[in-house]
Amino acid sequence: TRNLRPLAEFVYNHLRPDGFALIGDPNRTTADAFDTIARHCDLTVELLAVEGADQDAKQAVCGRLFRLRPKAC
Repeated sequence: TRNLRPLAEFVYNHLRPDGFALIGDPNRTTADAFDTIARHCDLTVELLAVEGADQDAKQAVCGRLFRLRPKAC
């Protein structure tokens, strides 16, 4: 949990105005507040659910993907 704000600030400080970042998370409860924290760091957040199988179909993949962009001025 302590890394959520530093991660959001890092992304904000390193994105170009027209850029975006993708952050994947396997549905850990410690990341539940990340979208709120990212919005407070002037990022727009699109949250996508991810489900499927890996390339070899040996293991299921389940989680979420945060798509982060700088807020428009």
